[in-house]
Amino acid sequence: HFEGDLTGKTIALLGWAFKANTNDSRESAAIYIALYLYKAGATLIIYDPKVSAEAMAKDIQAYWPSGLKAQVSTDRFTVVQDPKQALQKPVGGVGSCGEELGEPSA
Repeated sequence: HFEGDLTGKTIALLGWAFKANTNDSRESAAIYIALYLYKAGATLIIYDPKVSAEAMAKDIQAYWPSGLKAQVSTDRFTVVQDPKQALQKPVGGVGSCGEELGEPSA
């Protein structure tokens, strides 16, 4: 659709861990999906109720290519604490990476 260029598109990833109800994100598919989308220019908004922003940053340091790690910009990579926050901005797409989402809290 976009010929590999996602510049200007905001994509929400709902889930970072490799499976629901865990904070274990080692080798999670979300790490590599986020890498692909980020390299294509997308702005990412990520929600996972069990994985902290610090853990996600460690995953990026461990699994993303070294040249790209230093370029990760907080204006294109945001971790939010509520799934509603992830969906508030205009979104070009939403992906669920292993997380079973229940009803959002009011």
